Amino acid sequence: MFTIRRHPRPNVVVSPKAKGALPAHGPLARDLAIQAVLDPSVHAVEYRHRVVHGGQVVDARSLVVDKPGGRFLLDLTGEHRSRGALETRILEAGLERDGIRRIEVAADTVRREPRRGNARAVWARRDFPVPHRIRSRLLDALTEHGPLTIAELENEVASSVDVEASVYRLICDNLIEIDLDAAPLGAATMVRIRR
Repeated sequence: MFTIRRHPRPNVVVSPKAKGALPAHGPLARDLAIQAVLDPSVHAVEYRHRVVHGGQVVDARSLVVDKPGGRFLLDLTGEHRSRGALETRILEAGLERDGIRRIEVAADTVRREPRRGNARAVWARRDFPVPHRIRSRLLDALTEHGPLTIAELENEVASSVDVEASVYRLICDNLIEIDLDAAPLGAATMVRIRR
């Protein structure tokens, strides 16, 4: 008898917010992709390999996020080869044609705590097995009572299952949300139904 093991693919991020796997070219790009798919303000994420405008092609290798205010290409500075002024103009013109605005994201922004640590902690539980009854209890409690802390959810659910890990899994499943920037995750972390 043999066991099939799931091999993690650290070079891609998969989420219900994305139509397909999001390539992550390096640890910083992976952190950015994880933060984007867990961000409550982001409705959808896609990957843009290149932008074509006026018959010219510019390498983008960036995420495009849909959030209130529009669609934005997250241009991770320091991750790609430097673009000259002409390439930048072509990139921005091609994005503008598609209704996308370019935002430069510095490495320090991606590494900012507690956001990075919180996102990593949540993402580490993306495959945590949550029994259906626990999933239902968590969602019912949040629907009935509104936002609750993780400690309050533990009291509501009263289960031997790891409620905190279950909450993190449901965040990855895009069913509930937290503020990644508020404070390090813990019992006082406020959890809400996904809006």
